[in-house]
Amino acid sequence: MATVIEKVERVAGKGSVCAVVTDNASNMRKSWELLEERLHTLTCNGCSAHTPNLLLKDMFGIGFIGDVLTKAVAITKFVRKRPALLYHFRAKQRQRLGSRQRRRALMIPVSTRWYPKTNCISSVVANEVVLRDVFLNAELVSRYSNATVKLNQVQANLADSTFWTEARVVLRLGNPVIKVLGALERDGCCLSMVYHYFCKLKNNDLYKREIVMSTLEF
Repeated sequence: MATVIEKVERVAGKGSVCAVVTDNASNMRKSWELLEERLHTLTCNGCSAHTPNLLLKDMFGIGFIGDVLTKAVAITKFVRKRPALLYHFRAKQRQRLGSRQRRRALMIPVSTRWYPKTNCISSVVANEVVLRDVFLNAELVSRYSNATVKLNQVQANLADSTFWTEARVVLRLGNPVIKVLGALERDGCCLSMVYHYFCKLKNNDLYKREIVMSTLEF
């Protein structure tokens, strides 16, 4: 990497490369040390946009937030992995929500990023009425007697008002982090904005202790 930077600077001018941004893996820190030792004008940083992802990871380590995610994923997978059930779900969406723009697919999160996990919860909440209707169809759900334990758990979650309340609280608490993540991942975001967005997140009224405690009163 140092050789590549030196080649660029021979063309663009010494000191024209001022920073290197890598991922946040621990082995990269040694690379930073070696680069900065060889090129004294260079500054090395981890990926700032990844930091909100790590913050979301910590948030999902909190008891009830992790529980909400587990339940939302279970609901999503149960529907999406059963073609007939998914067909009825989409038909009920069309019946209740009409236009395609108002219909939202259930989203299974990926393991490498944490913001899709909030998308999973959000997609379940957005389809609350549709999901309840689908699982009230006794004839339809009777087809899945081979998955009784999973079916019973999904039905229990859908009928649990506390789950829906907690899911909305999770989305409210995660929304400021998601907004910062989106801003930092945009192509037009410059490095100087990182500090601004982190300060904005740190000082968000939603994360003041008294606000958080009142939010958690459900």
